[in-house]
Parts: sequence; C-alpha cells; structure tokens
Amino acid sequence: MSAEYTLVRLDDLLAIPADRRRACLGELELALGLHELAFGDVATTTPFLMTWADDGCSDITLDINNGHEVLKLEVFKP
Repeated sequence: MSAEYTLVRLDDLLAIPADRRRACLGELELALGLHELAFGDVATTTPFLMTWADDGCSDITLDINNGHEVLKLEVFKP
C-alpha cells in the first residue's frame, strides 16, 4: 500500500520523505495547472487541497467542489 499525504499548507510537504519530494512536486505542479484550468481568474481565491499518493504512478485526479458540482479531471503521464 502506498503512503498518502494531504497537502493543504506549504509545511505539509515536510511530512513527505526528502527523497520523494521531487516526485510529489512534479505532480503538485500538474495539479496546480488543472486547478487554474478549472477556475480561471478565480483560481487564486478558490481553496486547493491535494492528496498525493506515493505510489509510483504519475496520474493526477483533482476533485473540485465549487458549491454547485464536483468536477473530476484526470491526467495520465506516460
């Protein structure tokens, strides 16, 4: 089973083992891009939460609840 880390604040990254942070940060970059795509101009004022699974896969699933609906975006990198 893979370890999971919920990222809400910047200091949450410190819970990730140092040798796995590069992998997490790569997926965080993709998740932030998806967040910007989903929310556009209001992305900076829309709450962002990410759970990163240290599972060796490079897939991103971002569940966004904007009060009206849940939007699920999935990106798979080769």
